[in-house]
Amino acid sequence: ADVPERDPKNWQFQGSNDGSTWTTLNTQSDQSFATRFQTNTHGIGNTTAYRYYQLDVTANFGGSAYGLQMGELGLFTDAGRTIPDGTYRVLSRKSNKALDVLNGGTADGTDAVQWGWTGGNSQKWTFTHLGNGQYQASGLASGKLLEVTNASSTNGAIVQIWPSNNNNCQKWTVTPASNGTFKLLNVNSGKAIDVSGGSTADGAAIIQWPYGAASNQQWQISIAP
Repeated sequence: ADVPERDPKNWQFQGSNDGSTWTTLNTQSDQSFATRFQTNTHGIGNTTAYRYYQLDVTANFGGSAYGLQMGELGLFTDAGRTIPDGTYRVLSRKSNKALDVLNGGTADGTDAVQWGWTGGNSQKWTFTHLGNGQYQASGLASGKLLEVTNASSTNGAIVQIWPSNNNNCQKWTVTPASNGTFKLLNVNSGKAIDVSGGSTADGAAIIQWPYGAASNQQWQISIAP
């Protein structure tokens, strides 16, 4: 965040039909935004439609001496949607390095790796919701989809880019994990995108592995600058 003291910390999300009487639908406290452009997602277990909605921020990190900063507030009703369609950077919670493609390649079968953030298009991914909580992630540089190679369900199978073929190995669920991060599970195998061996090195391979809530399996997904 540019000025962390301005970040919202505690709030209530509220709905109203007359703009006067408000019903609290969701309450959050001690929230944080560790990185610039970070997106936090919260589910609302409410089935009543309202005409108006508001976010009532009751505290920020710096107290009343600071103003409030917030980039965007979105409300989504599509079943299973956890992030809006858009182009994102995806950072490993453990290494703080970006989901990237080896040497910025665009050829079929190029391996996915992690690399320190450079802002290059090979580190930007366009997520498209397919319904039922499933997404495709296409590289902005290549236009090709992130997939588990050969539709493998084996632990340690590598993740690469390939043209779209509508196979489940190219589809992912994007689910909140912890501290504003997400886990990405392959629809074909049910296994998570993982930095091999928990490495923090540039060029470390991206593989699939059963999800175990490890920090190398959790990702900060934020709007690409």
